[in-house]
This record gives sequence, structure tokens and C-alpha cells, in this order.
Amino acid sequence: MHACLPLPKAVIAKIDSLCRTFVWTGKIDASRKSPVAWNTVCRPKSQGGQGVIHLATWNVITMVKCLWNLSKKTDNLWVKWVHVYYLKGNNVMTAPVSNSCSWIFKRIMDIRSIVLQVQVVWNRMLASNRFNMTVLYKELNGGIDKVDWRYLFYQNKARPRAQFIAWIICHGKQATKDRMVRFNLLTEANCDLCRNSEESRSHLYFECPSNSEIWKQVLQWLQYDHQPLPWQGELQWIMQEIARKGSKAKLLKMAFTETLYVLWIRRNNVIFNQSNSIDYVHTIIDAIVYRSWAYRKIREYTAHLLL
Repeated sequence: MHACLPLPKAVIAKIDSLCRTFVWTGKIDASRKSPVAWNTVCRPKSQGGQGVIHLATWNVITMVKCLWNLSKKTDNLWVKWVHVYYLKGNNVMTAPVSNSCSWIFKRIMDIRSIVLQVQVVWNRMLASNRFNMTVLYKELNGGIDKVDWRYLFYQNKARPRAQFIAWIICHGKQATKDRMVRFNLLTEANCDLCRNSEESRSHLYFECPSNSEIWKQVLQWLQYDHQPLPWQGELQWIMQEIARKGSKAKLLKMAFTETLYVLWIRRNNVIFNQSNSIDYVHTIIDAIVYRSWAYRKIREYTAHLLL
């Protein structure tokens, strides 16, 4: 029981604040606006999150576990003590709670309202004599639709930072100029790469001619005969291709993720460093080769492409 204490809301808020700050800045003492809401970050990858544990929900589950222990583990000394001094022969789920009870016990008994929301799972765990915190966590976080691009981040071998940037892009939260204009942070949104269109996610990936050409060359190296499409069309094509089995599909998933990351780096270099002299195609290919070499089957296919 001592390992499952109800955390005060202020403590949970402080821990969440530190975690949120670290995710977006790499530090715990810096401040930066979060592009993606913390509740979204805490969702499973299938729902567009990063799979970070939602502390408030997890703390509720530990309280539910205490309630389950009171219902099932009648041989434990602390459970016997609670039944003798607090429950006095009453059922755990219906017993009244007196004002003389400890605050921890009151919080545990308050969790009975949560159990009603997951009654089917609760009954199943009572019958199996096994409490599964993971199953209950998923149940409490259910009801949210899965995102169409979830498979892009399953078993993706690209660099973690490339995956993170690609995840932000998929959410449409990257600081492209059209969004900056909407927030009154810029007055114009012209693309610095082609100077012909407004810089938006759809334009930057992959309508901008120079970026589209880079992606097309990467695809040619991967032996794909495909003309890059605007963002939604390209993402849909990627989802169809990576649904296939084999090393080629795994490399395409990695290549798409690395390309998004490198194209964003290229855009920033042009805007902030006035530099565009790097061979970005080879930068992407080098990252793919380096990351794929640790996996035997993918390495064999990559070696074939290098011939």
C-alpha cells in the first residue's frame, strides 16, 4: 500500500512541467512553448502520441490496484487490517467511508467511481486473480481515433531526432512561415527556397521544386519510380508502400523520415545561415546506410543498392 500513494495535483503538475520542458528543450530550467499538447504527447503512438506515461492517469491506476488488493489479497496483513478496522465486514465496493478514516484510504475508496468506467476490465481481472496495469491504462486512454500515419513510426530505424521532427510535421505543428504569419510572428510567408509560393507544410514537403528534386533522387536510389506529390498525397502513398513486407519497405520508411528531417534542416540553413552548399541527397543516403547497417536483413538490401 505504501508504494501506491495518491499524488497531490500540484506535485503531478510540477513533474509534468519538468518532463514537458525537457522534451522540448533538453533541459529542465528552460522555457519554451510546446508545439504539441502534453496530453497528445502522452497518447500511444497509434493515436499520434509518443507513448509517454500520463502521470495523473498512472497514479489513478495505482489507486485502483490498491482497491483490487483489498478485494482479492485477503491473506495480506495490511489488507486484513483494513478489513478489520475500516471495512468491518462490508464489501469493498459498497462499504461506507467514515470521516475517521485516513486520507489515503479515503482517496483509494474514491477511486471506486473510476472502476465503474472500466467495469468489464475490472471484472475480468477479478476473475483471473491478476491485476494488469497496462491493460487498465490502455482502457482509460481509449476512445481516441488512431491516426492514419501511425505505421510510419512503428519499427522505424531512422534517427530518434529525425523521427521526432517527422512526428511534429505529421501533426502539422512545425513552425513553417504560414503558421508564423497566423500567429503574427511574421508579416510574409514566402518560401526562401524557391521564392515563388507561400511556405506551408504542403509546399515545403514536397511541392517546392528543389526539395521535391532531393526526395526524387533519394527515391531513385531506393529504386522507386515515383513523382513526388503534395503532402497529403505523398503521405498516403508512403503509407501504402510501407504496408508491404520486406527490407525495401523498411528502407523507404526510414528514408521518408530522414528526408523530412534533412529538408527541415536545409530550410533552416537557408533562412538563418544563408547556406545551401551541402549535398543533401548524400546526407540522407549516408544516414540511411549508417542506420541500416546494424540490421542484417536491411543491411543486405542496402549493400545491394550501393553496388
